[in-house]
Amino acid sequence: AVVERNARATALRAERQARWSGPRARLGLALASVLLLATLAAQVALHYRDLAVTLFPQARPALQALCDLAGCRIEPLRRIDDIVIESSALNALPGGEAVRLTVVLRNRGVFPLALPAIELTLTDGGGQMIARRILTPAEFGAGAAPILPAAAEAPLQLVLTTSGRRASGYTVEPFYP
Repeated sequence: AVVERNARATALRAERQARWSGPRARLGLALASVLLLATLAAQVALHYRDLAVTLFPQARPALQALCDLAGCRIEPLRRIDDIVIESSALNALPGGEAVRLTVVLRNRGVFPLALPAIELTLTDGGGQMIARRILTPAEFGAGAAPILPAAAEAPLQLVLTTSGRRASGYTVEPFYP
């Protein structure tokens, strides 16, 4: 009985091995592998589409077609670690109802980057927050697709009303929404 069971197991193993080593099975496995690799390549291309278009501008039409199918958009590259605030100033304007915010951003990177939004926080004499506002590139007068070229500066200026609040301090932080 044990010998018979071993013989059956050996026969099943041989039959399985013969089935998977046949030309049809090998062709099917090869096609499945190619299809899975193509799917993986498309996923990687979609995930890194902004960087891919920055590095290889000639890939834009193909990636745009892929994005049209996937429902995504190709946008300027975003790397907040490459954006620094070179200087900032918040000056009261005559009349006391408005202030002028001036921020100079620098792109320390090697790629052109999307212009970030600026978070402005106003504080009182005790350091307590009295107001916070998110300022978009459009509010600073930047165009539809505001880009900060590599190794360049962007001076931004905006007049804001204070609604009678007196701020003694402020902070500005760049970020991508």
